[in-house]
Amino acid sequence: MSRELNISPTIAGLLINRGIHTVEEARRFFNCKIEELSSPWLLGGMQDAVERILQAKKNGEKVTVYGDYDVDGLTGTTLLLEALQKLQIETTYYIPHRLEEGYGLNKDALENIAKEGSKLVVTVDCGITSVAEVKYAQEDLLMDVIITDHHQPADEKPPAVALINPKLEGRSTYYNLAGVGVAFKLVQALWEKAGFSPEQVFEEFLDIVTLGTIADIVPLIEENRILVKNGLERFASTKREGLKALMEVAGLSTSDINPRNIAYGLAPRLNAAGRISDASYGVELLTTSSSQKARELAKFLQNENQKRQVLEKNILAEAQQMVEEEFDFSRDKVIVLASKMWHPGVIGIVASRLVEKYYRPVIIIAIEGDEGKGSARSIPGFNIYEAIKSASKHLLQFGGHELAAGLSLASHNISDFKESINEYARIYLTDDLLVPTLLLDSEIFFHELTEDLLQQIKDMEPFGEGNPSPLLAYRGAKVVGYKPVGKDKNHLKMQLKAEGKALEAIGFELYSKAEVAATKEIDLAFSLEENTWQGETRLQLNIKDIQASNKSNFLQNTVKDCYMEPPFEEDLLQGQNYFLQGSPQKIFYNVMYFIVNALREGKRALIAGSIPSLTGSFFSAHHMLLSEMNMPHWFIKTSCLGEQLKKIADNFTQNSGIVFTDLYALKCAESKFLLENSDLIIFLGAETTDKKLDGIPILDEELLENKTVIINYIQEKNLKTRNYDIFLTQLDDILIENKKTVIYCTTKKEVMEVAKIIWNRYNIKAIYHHPWMTSYQQELALEMFKQGLVKYLVTTSTIGLDRLGFCEQVFFYRLPFDSVHYLYLMAGQEKQNLEIAIAEDANVNTGNMLEAMFPSRKTLSHIYSYIKKRNILDIKGCLNFLRSNGCPKANGETIKTARSIFQELGIEKNTTTKVDLHKSWRYRSINRQHEGYQKLLQILKI
Repeated sequence: MSRELNISPTIAGLLINRGIHTVEEARRFFNCKIEELSSPWLLGGMQDAVERILQAKKNGEKVTVYGDYDVDGLTGTTLLLEALQKLQIETTYYIPHRLEEGYGLNKDALENIAKEGSKLVVTVDCGITSVAEVKYAQEDLLMDVIITDHHQPADEKPPAVALINPKLEGRSTYYNLAGVGVAFKLVQALWEKAGFSPEQVFEEFLDIVTLGTIADIVPLIEENRILVKNGLERFASTKREGLKALMEVAGLSTSDINPRNIAYGLAPRLNAAGRISDASYGVELLTTSSSQKARELAKFLQNENQKRQVLEKNILAEAQQMVEEEFDFSRDKVIVLASKMWHPGVIGIVASRLVEKYYRPVIIIAIEGDEGKGSARSIPGFNIYEAIKSASKHLLQFGGHELAAGLSLASHNISDFKESINEYARIYLTDDLLVPTLLLDSEIFFHELTEDLLQQIKDMEPFGEGNPSPLLAYRGAKVVGYKPVGKDKNHLKMQLKAEGKALEAIGFELYSKAEVAATKEIDLAFSLEENTWQGETRLQLNIKDIQASNKSNFLQNTVKDCYMEPPFEEDLLQGQNYFLQGSPQKIFYNVMYFIVNALREGKRALIAGSIPSLTGSFFSAHHMLLSEMNMPHWFIKTSCLGEQLKKIADNFTQNSGIVFTDLYALKCAESKFLLENSDLIIFLGAETTDKKLDGIPILDEELLENKTVIINYIQEKNLKTRNYDIFLTQLDDILIENKKTVIYCTTKKEVMEVAKIIWNRYNIKAIYHHPWMTSYQQELALEMFKQGLVKYLVTTSTIGLDRLGFCEQVFFYRLPFDSVHYLYLMAGQEKQNLEIAIAEDANVNTGNMLEAMFPSRKTLSHIYSYIKKRNILDIKGCLNFLRSNGCPKANGETIKTARSIFQELGIEKNTTTKVDLHKSWRYRSINRQHEGYQKLLQILKI
C-alpha cells in the first residue's frame, strides 16, 4: 500500500487500523469522489416510499415532514421540505416541542396534522419505535406514514407504508448514516425519478447534509465520509443566508469551516432553540432567503445559546455536588441523578460533561410533575441502549444507540430503574472498561515527523467519529525546556529533542503534569499539527498525555524484550565462536538485538540459513523493524540475477548493513564478497553439531579470522517428545472449538482474507499480525493475544509459539515450506497435548506455491525446453506452457528463478551442452527446500 500509493508506511498503518486493507480501498478513501455514493435504491423501503410520495403529488395531497428537534432532525426536515416543495408538492413541516411533547411521534401532533389536511406524514430522524402512533395515524386518522430514521429498531416495527432505516439492513454501507443522511438518500431517489441530475441534488443540499451529519457525531466513514468531505467544500461557498448568518454570529469565516468548528461552533447555536424554546426557529433560519431575517434569527439563536450555557453551568455544578455526596463508587457503576430543578433541554450536555469527569455512564433525569425525562451518555465498550433496555420495565419510553440514549419514566420508578440498570452494569461493565485509555494509532520515530507526513495526514481528513485525527506515540523524548502558558497558566509548553531533531509541543490543560516533564525524558501521545505565530508556520506536537519514560529507546522495547538472557548477551559480546541450542524465537531476538548494535557501530553482518524459506521468514520478521531504524538490509533470493548481486555487493561493501541469504550462496564465486566483508556471521537452522552444515564446510579459519560465528540449531527430538493430535479440518470446526488458537498463513494477503472471514462471517473478534505492520503494531497484536484479550491470532509463519504464551490449538491454513521451519514454529510450547489442525487443501496449495517460488527439476526442464525450441524467452507464452504441463501456480518469480539458474550455469541462451543442475548453488538450495518440505509431510504423516 505504501509503495503503490506513494505514502509513508506510517500512513499505510493508520489506514489499516481504520479497516482499510487493500490498495483499492485506500484509493477510494483518499479520492472520496461524490460519484462513488451508493445507489439510494439499495435501501429497503425506498421504492414504496418514492411511489407513495409521487402518488401524493399526482393526487394533489398535502404532505407533512415530521422532524426531530436536534440539528440532525432540523437539517433533515429542511432537506425534505425543500426537496418536496421543488417537486411542486404541497409540503409543510412539524417539529415537536422538546419540553411539552418530547421526542418522536405523538398522537396529539398527528391529530393536528390531520386536521390541517395532510394525507401523508414523512418522518425524519424519528419514528422507528413509534408502533402505536403510526397505527393510530393510519387506522384512525387515515393518514399514511413513511418512516425515515437511523435509530435502533425495536423488535416490533411500526406498520408504516415504508420503513427506510439502515439499521434494518444489517451492516451495510449505509449503516452509519445520520437521520439527515437517510433523508438525503430518499431525496436522491425522488429527484432521480423526477428527472433531476445527481449534481443538482448535491448542489442544493450537501451543505446542510454535512451540518447534520457532523452535528450528530456519526462515524465519518463510507457514505458519511464522502458526503462530508465533498460537503465541506460546498459549505464554504453556501448560498444559504441562514448558514452565512450563523457563521457570522459564531465568529467563523469560510476558511474556518471544518468538522470541529461545525460541531462546536455552529451546531450548539442551532440546537439551542430546541433545547430551551422552539426548534422551529432552526428550520426557519435554514430555509429563509432573506439576509435580514437570517441575521435576526441567528442573533436570537445566539442569545438562546448563551442562556443554555448558563443553565448548563448551574446544573453541572449541582450534579457534581450530588455525585460527590451521594454516589457510591464502590457499589454502583452507572451514575443516575434526578432533580425537579433541572431543565430537560440541557441534561444531555450535562451528562456528557459528567462522563468526561468521572469516566463512567451517566443518566441525568429532569423531573416535572409525576414524570421524569432522562438523557444518557456512555463510555466505549458499554452499550447504554442495551443497558436501558434491560431495565425497560420501569420506563414509559426509551430509544437511542450504543453511546447515547433518551428515556422517560414515572418519577416513582427512578429508584427501581437506578438499581436495575446497575445490576446490569455489575455484570457487563467490567473494571477495565472504567479505566480511561488513549487508543494510539502508531508509534513513530522523530525523524518521520515532517511536513510531508503532516500533509499526508491532512489528506485523511475530514476527521471525526470513526476516523479520528491520528494519535501518535514516541518513547524516550528528551525535554529540553518547559513552561506554563495561557491566560491561566494551565497549558504546558515544551521543547523536545530526539534522534537529533528538535520540535515544539503544547499540551492544553496539561501543566498539572509539569512534574513529569521535569524528569527530562518522557513518553508522549500526540497529534501532529501546524502552528502559525507572527506569520511563521512550523510543525508542532499537540500533546494529549505524557508519562515518565520507561525505556531508553525504541529498540529496547521491541527487540531486547523479556527473552534477553544476560549470560547469553555476555557471551555474544566476548565474540566467541560457539553453538546455540534452545527456543529459536528467544535466540532470534537476542541475536537481532546484538546485530543491530553491531550495525550501529558501522559493522556488516551476514545471516545464512540452511533452507531458503527459513531465511526468508527471518528477513520478513525483521524487515519492518530494520526499515524503521534506517538499518540497510538486503535479501539474496535464489532468483537474484548477476546484476542484482553486483548491486547488493557494491552497497554492502561500501556501507554497514546486513545481508540475509542461503548458506549455499556462500559457495558461489559471485557471493565471495559476503564472507570477505562481513564482521559478524550467523548461521541459522543447522541440524548437526559438527563443523559442517549439510556437507558444506563453514569454519575456514583464514576467512573467518576475528569474526563471530553463531550456529543456531534445533534437533528433531524437540518434536518427537510432543504428543501431537494431527487432524484435517476446516475453519468452521476450528472456531466452534472456542480455543485459544493461532492460525498460520503464508502471505499477508491470506492473513487479511482469513481475518476478514472471521470478522464478517462469524462475527468473532480476532487479531491479525504480519511482518509488514509497524513494529509497534506487531508487538501490540502479539501482546493482546498473549494476554488473552483475543482468542484468535491470524499470522504468517514468522512468529513461533514461544513468543505467544499459552496456546491451545494451531491451525495451518497453509503449511510451512519445510520441516526446519515447522520445528522453529512449534518449539517452546509447554503444553504437551497441543492440537494441530491442517486445512484440507493446505498441502496442495502450499505445494503449488512452493513449486512457483522454488521450481523443481521438472519445472526447470519445461522452461529450458521452451527456451531451447524458440531461442527466446516469451514470459507470457512460457507461463501458459508451464500451466498446461502440470505447474498451475507458475508465475513471474518461477521464470526469474529459472533464468538465474541458467545464467549461473552459462546456458541462458540456447545450447546443446548437457546441463548439470547440481553445479548451481541456486538449484542446490531449491533441492534442499523441496527435501525439507517432503520431510515435513513425513513428520505430519500427510
